[in-house]
Amino acid sequence: MSSIPGADDYGVDVEIRDSDRERALAARPSDVDPAGELTFARNVFVPLTTACRYTCTYCTYYDVPGEADLLSPEEVRETCRRGADAGCTEALFTFGDDPDDRYAAVHDQLADWGFDSIHEYLRRACEIALDEGLLPHANPGDQTREQMAHVADVNASMGVMLETTADVQAHGGPRAKNPGQRLHTIDVAGELGVPFTTGILVGIGEDWGDRADSLLAIRALHERHGHVQEVIVQPVSPNERWQRESPGRETMRRVVAMARSVLPDEVAVQVPPNLADARAP
Repeated sequence: MSSIPGADDYGVDVEIRDSDRERALAARPSDVDPAGELTFARNVFVPLTTACRYTCTYCTYYDVPGEADLLSPEEVRETCRRGADAGCTEALFTFGDDPDDRYAAVHDQLADWGFDSIHEYLRRACEIALDEGLLPHANPGDQTREQMAHVADVNASMGVMLETTADVQAHGGPRAKNPGQRLHTIDVAGELGVPFTTGILVGIGEDWGDRADSLLAIRALHERHGHVQEVIVQPVSPNERWQRESPGRETMRRVVAMARSVLPDEVAVQVPPNLADARAP
């Protein structure tokens, strides 16, 4: 039996049994059935800002202070309207974790618009999406109970990537991500009854045991609350900040098989199609 690093610091009780880890590590593609059907969500992507308090070395999303923009309410409405006109049913809102904590320009712009925080602004953005006939799905990173409760009633679902339960160098630095804090966000969502999407990143320095532990931790929280709808298995991609190779196809097939063997049937497993070449060689 082992616990997740940092989980106790946030009051999250998640323990991994050695026997469960061993079964997860033994899973292979031949052990699981292929999906009976493939589904997709008609969502329009609405990045409220590319600012983030974290500086993960593999991330292509965030921009440094001075370069990050903040979508205006008018831009949010126009994006949602174009999405609805194109047949979308969902608005996917994203921004980095607490960007107004690190970016003075973002904080000042929010104040000029009459918002005390990015989460107050997120609530307004979700209301705009609802006005345009779209279901909001917000993915704003780590959240406190108060932050999530403030926006939960205007979201059809929410999400945050767990990424990994391991303490990896890619998360290092003065603004390091804490696996316990991520688990706390997922746990809070369950306590509030928020349908949730989470997932793991593959290839950021974690090993196979870490991948098993991450999936088992997600399963444990879902068994506690019954709120996890989908788990994303996402490969890291080379970029200007991350020069290592992406995980190979066989690695991804094994991780997906592990996810399918660990997670209950009602939890969907997604591999982002824009990040992995699924064509046969």
